[in-house]
Amino acid sequence: MINEPTKEAFLKTWPGGYRENWEVYGKASGVTEEAVVSKCLAPFYNPNHTVLEIGCGAGFWTEKYLAPNFKSVIALDLLPNPILAGNNIKYIEVPDRNYECFGVADSSVNFVWSFGVFCHLTLDSIQKYLESAHRKLIPGGKAVFYFSNKDRRPCKATTENLPGEIIWVENDFATSKAMLNQAGFINVKDIMPELFDSMVYAEAFEYIK
Repeated sequence: MINEPTKEAFLKTWPGGYRENWEVYGKASGVTEEAVVSKCLAPFYNPNHTVLEIGCGAGFWTEKYLAPNFKSVIALDLLPNPILAGNNIKYIEVPDRNYECFGVADSSVNFVWSFGVFCHLTLDSIQKYLESAHRKLIPGGKAVFYFSNKDRRPCKATTENLPGEIIWVENDFATSKAMLNQAGFINVKDIMPELFDSMVYAEAFEYIK
C-alpha cells in the first residue's frame, strides 16, 4: 500500500528544504535549465502578475526566476522558516498533508508553477491539489506543472512504502491530463516532450457571462 508521505517525512528527507540541482537533474534528463525556463517559465513572466509556487523548497525557482519576473510570489511549502531572498515573496507554511493551497485566496493568482512536487504525492492527493490550484487562479489564468511519467522514466514508481518514507508515484501524461481536465483546466499540453518527466501547461476555465 502506498502511504501518503507526512510533513515529518519530507522535512526529515530534505532538512532545510530541497533545492534543485541542475548539475544532477540536467545530466540525468539531458535537458538544460535554460531550456526548461525558456519553454515553461519565461513565456508567462509579467511584472503585473502574481504567481503561486506549490513547493518552493529552499527557493531555487522562487529566487532565481519567479521573484525577479513577477509582481508578487506566493510560495507554499512545509518548512517552518525558510530564508527566501526577495521583498515580493510571501511564504506560507502548509499543514501536514494539506492539498488546498493553504492560505491562498480564491481567484487571486495569475500563474501557478510547481516543479518536483507531484511526483512525491499519491494520485488522489495530486487531484486535490490541482482542484485547489484551479480555484486560486483567476478565470483564464495559466499554470505549468511537473508530473512523473512512467512511459519516459520507467521502473521508478513506488508500489508500497512505510509511513515515514517519500514515494515516487506511477503516472503518465494521459493520467495527468485527465486529472487536470477533471480539476477544470482546459488547453492541456505537454510543452516539453523531450524531458523524461512531464511539464504540462494548462489554463483555468474562463466562464463566459
